[in-house]
Amino acid sequence: MSNGAMMTQTSVLWICAFVVAGVFAVMIHSIATFRRAAGSRPNALAEILWAIVPIFIMVSTALPAVRMLASQHATSAVQAHNDP
Repeated sequence: MSNGAMMTQTSVLWICAFVVAGVFAVMIHSIATFRRAAGSRPNALAEILWAIVPIFIMVSTALPAVRMLASQHATSAVQAHNDP
């Protein structure tokens, strides 16, 4: 069970590192390329995606963690029940 937890933790760490690198790359590109001119309006689609994508990432990384915790809880409950 501990190998599975370690693999999950390592996978999530690399996913987070990739996301951070991607966010910084997009942020630097956006700052350099899309400076706001006087009288311009913000891009609503970009703002909506900027809010939805992190939520999707959080949910997709939380699901494996919740499954791992649930399986550990179920295993410990079975072991506690079987101990004399």
